[in-house]
Amino acid sequence: MSKLNKEKIFPSVLLFISFCVATYFTIDNFLFIYNYREEMNFGLWAFLGVTLFLMWLSLLFFKQLIKVFSAKTFKELYKVYNPYNPFNPFKF
Repeated sequence: MSKLNKEKIFPSVLLFISFCVATYFTIDNFLFIYNYREEMNFGLWAFLGVTLFLMWLSLLFFKQLIKVFSAKTFKELYKVYNPYNPFNPFKF
């Protein structure tokens, strides 16, 4: 196993777990809202907003996971970790 692949393991696992948790809560929240849809009050509308935010967050985690898997150099992997770091060692 190359050094780059070893560097990918930890963020990949964290991003995958975050993606799974966000997806689980998104599905769970949609099922909860579906079961109580007859009495849609302000609380359920707010809950729907939180659910849509979780759905967006899970897609963001999935996008980052794809970037980590597709990185071929340490420079690309570092851009995924810290895109706005002013002390980026790869800036020339």
